[in-house]
Amino acid sequence: MVIPLKSLSNELRTIPDNNSIARVSLSDNEPRTRKIYNQNENFFKIILDSITFPVFIKDVNSSKYIYINDHAEDVIGYKKDEIIGKTSEDIFSNVLAGYYRQHDLKLLENGDSVVIEEELRKTKSNVLKIFKTVKKLIYDQEGKPLFIVDICEDITFLKDFTEETDSGEQMFSRLFYSSPVGILLFDLKNYHVMDVNQSYLDLIEFEKEDILGFKFDESSYWLETEKLNELIKKAIKTLKTENNEFKIITKSGKFKTVLLSVENISSKESEPWIILTALDITERFNANEEIRRALEKEKSLNVLKKRFIAMISHEFRTPLTTIMLSADLLKRYGDQWQPEEKIKYYDRIQNTILNMTQLMENVLIIDRIDSGIFELHPDYMDIKAFCEAVVDNVSMLNNGEHNILYNSIGNCNRLVLDESLLALIFTNLLTNAIKYSPKGSDIFFESYTNLKDVVFVVKDFGIGIPKKDIEHLFDTFFRASNIGQVAGYGLGLSIVKKCVTTHKGTIMVDSEEKRGTTFTIRIPNLDILVSVRKAKNTLLVNI
Repeated sequence: MVIPLKSLSNELRTIPDNNSIARVSLSDNEPRTRKIYNQNENFFKIILDSITFPVFIKDVNSSKYIYINDHAEDVIGYKKDEIIGKTSEDIFSNVLAGYYRQHDLKLLENGDSVVIEEELRKTKSNVLKIFKTVKKLIYDQEGKPLFIVDICEDITFLKDFTEETDSGEQMFSRLFYSSPVGILLFDLKNYHVMDVNQSYLDLIEFEKEDILGFKFDESSYWLETEKLNELIKKAIKTLKTENNEFKIITKSGKFKTVLLSVENISSKESEPWIILTALDITERFNANEEIRRALEKEKSLNVLKKRFIAMISHEFRTPLTTIMLSADLLKRYGDQWQPEEKIKYYDRIQNTILNMTQLMENVLIIDRIDSGIFELHPDYMDIKAFCEAVVDNVSMLNNGEHNILYNSIGNCNRLVLDESLLALIFTNLLTNAIKYSPKGSDIFFESYTNLKDVVFVVKDFGIGIPKKDIEHLFDTFFRASNIGQVAGYGLGLSIVKKCVTTHKGTIMVDSEEKRGTTFTIRIPNLDILVSVRKAKNTLLVNI
C-alpha cells in the first residue's frame, strides 16, 4: 500500500499518546534519547518499514541518524548500520553535509515543516538522485524539537523525463521554425490553425495573422478543398499519408504545385492535432510537364512523319502518273491531235503541278510555323478591301460554283494586322466551305471591326462536322469521319489554327452534321507592335 507523502507527514505529527514518541518526557542527553528509541523500536519498525517512501530520522541535538526505513536502504544503497549513529559529515562529503545542514536549519527556523522540492542525495555507488522531501519536526512534551523526520519521494526519473521532454520540445521547436519545408499545425476538432513556420508562409505568401486561428480547410489558397479533406480523413484513419500533389494559389496570384504529407498526432494530455508538411515542387512539376509535352510532341511528330510519308507516297504517285501519262501521250500523238486536244492535256499537266506545288507549300508553311521561323509582320491594312480580294481569288479558283457573300460591319479600316497570315486563314476556310457544301449554295463571310480587334465569321451550310471530330479538327493531317470521297490532305485547318495562334488570336467552331459549320475568329489589333517597330527604326536612323 502506497501512503501519500503529505498524509504520511501529517500522521507522524499526530501519533497517539499511549505509543507516542512525540509526547514522551526526555532530557537533552543522547543516552535517554537512545533509551526511549529502544523502548519503541518495534513500533517504529511496524510503521516506518511498511512505508514505500524513504524515511530518515535524525536527532536534533546530535544531528545523528537514529533510524532509516527499509525503502531508504533500497534507494540510497547504504545499510542501516552504515547510517544509524552517524552524522551527514561522517557519511558524505563536506559539501553535501553542509547542504543537508542548511535544510535542517531551515526546518528549525520554520518551526514545523518544510518542503524541499528538489533535494540531492548521493547513493553509495556515487549516483546523485533527486528527491522531493517533506521535513517534519517531532516535539517532546515541553514543546522542544526532538527529532527531524525526512520523508522522501524519488523524482529522479520524473526529472529526467521532464528534462528530456523539454529538450525534445526545444529540438522540435528549432526544427519547426528553421525547417526549409513548410509546416502547419491545426487541431483535429475544429481545424483551427495552431501554428505555422516561416517556410510555409513564404510558400503561400500570406502573413501569420492571416491564417492563425482560422479554419485550415477554408483558406483561400487551396484550389482542391475536397481532395484535401479526403486526404485528412485518410490520415485520421491511417495516422499518416505522404507525398500527395496539390495545386494552390498564392496571395499574389501565382499558381504552385506542392507535395503534401499529413500526420495525425494523438496525445493523452491534449486534443489530437494534425501536422502538415508542404514542399514546393512547382519547378520540378513544370519540368516534368515540359518533358511530358516534349515526349507527346515527339510522338506526334513521329505520327506526323508516318502520315506525311503515307500521304506523299499516295498523293504524289497519282499526279506524277497523270503528268507522265499526259506527257507520253503528247509525245506519241501530239502531232496528230487538234490544238484543242493538246491544250486539254497541257492544262491537266499544269493543274496537277499546281496542286502538288500547293501541297508542298502547305507542308512548308506548317514546318515554318512549328519551327518558330514564321515571322509576324503586322502593318496597316484595309480590312474590307482585303476580304473582298480574298473572296474574288477563291471564287475564281473554284469557277464561281458557290456564292460567297461578304459583309463588313464597322468603319475602322486601318487596323494593324498581318496580311499574309490573314490570307492563309481565309483562303483555307473559304476553300473548305466550298469543298464541303452543295454546288450553288451560299457561303457567308463577315468582318466586324473596331479599334481593339476584328472578328471574322465564315459560315456554310454543308455537311457539317461530327461532334466527336471537333476536338481533333485542327490536328495536322486529320480529316473528319464524314467527308466521304471529297479529296484533301487534312492540312488546311491545321494551317488556319497555327496562323490564328501566331497572330495572338482565337478561333471557335460551331457545327452540326448536315446543317453546316461556322468558324468565328477574333484577331487583336497589333498597332502597338508597329509603333514599337517604328520607334526602333527612328532610333537607329538618329544614331
